[in-house]
Amino acid sequence: MPTAYEAALAKLKGSSENVEELKSTFPPTLKIHDKKGEGIGKYVSGVLKSRRMVLIKGKPAPVYTLKLSETNATATKKEGEKWVPAEVKTGDDVSLFSPTRLDRILKELGPGASVIIHYDGKKPIMTPRGEVETHMFTVHGSKSGKEFALTTENVAPTPEPTNGDKATPAVAAAGTPEADPFA
Repeated sequence: MPTAYEAALAKLKGSSENVEELKSTFPPTLKIHDKKGEGIGKYVSGVLKSRRMVLIKGKPAPVYTLKLSETNATATKKEGEKWVPAEVKTGDDVSLFSPTRLDRILKELGPGASVIIHYDGKKPIMTPRGEVETHMFTVHGSKSGKEFALTTENVAPTPEPTNGDKATPAVAAAGTPEADPFA
């Protein structure tokens, strides 16, 4: 009998999303926030290169690859089953796990956008499911010669699945490959 993880992976591999197992290789991963909301003031600056979905504890999660310009965040890489510190420098490719609201901004910008992502901490936000602590980010940058400054505070929460859709909210929010500029 398959484990919950294996069942979720099989289900997602049959969906329109390109989902990979977390065990696949990544460039070093930057940690600009954590579950407790610590790390206020951490930032990463670079150019968006790609987006992919991976499974973490049976749930899909967006991972972005950036060409690094500058950061004050710590970098780690996975060696076997452990995460160990990694050295990164300007020009290196780095990975960034993205919470839902940040994912919506980055996904809309698409590859080639120059961004500075600043972590602003956690803030209680009202959602359809009640008040939840949400990671807040400010994104500055430019794309196609146009400059922008966006905050995740103004991004809508994850919609509930509709029409009997059994997809998780993260999959429902991910959109279709046709609408995804990274696809």
